[in-house]
Amino acid sequence: MNVLITGGNRGLGFELVNVFLQSGNEVVTIVRSESAKQVVHKHFPECIVLIADITNYSELIELEYLKNNKIDILINNAGKGSSGSSVTDTSPYEIEMQTRIHCVGAFNVAKVSYPALTKSNQPMIINISSRLGSMSRNALGEFVGKGFSYGYRIGKAAQNMLTQCLSQELGPNGFKVCALHPGRLLTSSGASDAHMTPYESAQKIYDLLIENKIENGGYYCIESGTMQW
Repeated sequence: MNVLITGGNRGLGFELVNVFLQSGNEVVTIVRSESAKQVVHKHFPECIVLIADITNYSELIELEYLKNNKIDILINNAGKGSSGSSVTDTSPYEIEMQTRIHCVGAFNVAKVSYPALTKSNQPMIINISSRLGSMSRNALGEFVGKGFSYGYRIGKAAQNMLTQCLSQELGPNGFKVCALHPGRLLTSSGASDAHMTPYESAQKIYDLLIENKIENGGYYCIESGTMQW
């Protein structure tokens, strides 16, 4: 299979590149800088690395690989942590930036990759989401008082709506488009209850996709199965 993963130079993205390559797939990753590209090539010289800012569509449309090749799975993984857990300490810029990265960026990559995805017999778009983007869980008060940021929750909630839009449009054409919470990961921006390494999560994600255990329009958690939107 041909797999496109955004943000493959660190964290979960790095381990997704690792796991898919170990299993014999052709892996392409989009990173933001030459230094990030060198990180990937140092560890995975066989990986195809493209440089572009996913929030800048004009950069993405210049990527020749996406014009000339097939993609079976797109994993919109690139993301960023956020600060500001109250209306007084959250800047408008933070809200805008989180929405641009997690929602607009994912949309841009899906749009530019669409022609390559249509060449696949079973195209998938997987948006790496978060439990924090669940409107239901937020509405039930699950995260009250836990210090989670406005920006990240809003950005992931917007991304979840993108997932629904894409799944409803593209599902009838044979696509599977899903949101996937990768678990509580032990990363620099991980939550206080984090317990899973990025590699463990990447392996679980790989198994879920390869075993075809997802349905179009689903919202999944690696730890617990399906989640409420």
